[in-house]
Amino acid sequence: MIIKQFVLGDFSTNTWLVPFAEHEMLVIDPADSAEKIIKFLQQNEITKIKIILTHGHFDHLVAVPDLYEAFPQSPVLIHKNDAHFLGKDALKYHRRLFSYMGAGFLIDSYKKSLPEPTALLKDGDTIGDWLVIHTPGHSEGSICLYNEKEKALIAGDTLFYCSIGRTDLWGSNPQDMHNSLIKLMRLPPEVKVYPGHGPTTTIANERRFH
Repeated sequence: MIIKQFVLGDFSTNTWLVPFAEHEMLVIDPADSAEKIIKFLQQNEITKIKIILTHGHFDHLVAVPDLYEAFPQSPVLIHKNDAHFLGKDALKYHRRLFSYMGAGFLIDSYKKSLPEPTALLKDGDTIGDWLVIHTPGHSEGSICLYNEKEKALIAGDTLFYCSIGRTDLWGSNPQDMHNSLIKLMRLPPEVKVYPGHGPTTTIANERRFH
């Protein structure tokens, strides 16, 4: 399986495009620059997408409205505990989080409406061959997607190369992060990790640090 990476937006967020079915892809964390994502999809004759968010933070979903417009009726999936980051009241929650980080101006300049989620994910759900693993810590609704057959983990902002996601933000919890990391470290060592920021890594490598 070839997983396509885009590094997008002010926070250099990884957007992952994953083959799903014929002429269909998963678009995971569409961070920004929707035109680049859409161009790639069109060039590869993709006619259907599923938009999946590993968590609801703004730097992982800026391109959602434009993608949703370009691919009408596409499902938008997020864990139920982060559902408030989508829909009609979403921007007030993003403003609260980014003001806490001293970057509220990024939200103030955003004029698009974020769609309501079409389905709410929970631990143990499956999307094709991908298993949803609830990994709270960075946010209450953070998830990872694990493909046992491909030995691949799309980790969002839970696990990075030699690091982990922040736990000092509104909605974060250090103890939850600790418990989530214990869960991930039980995966096979050869599993390749596709994080929300930075380079890929493996579970074997991250066991040295967590």
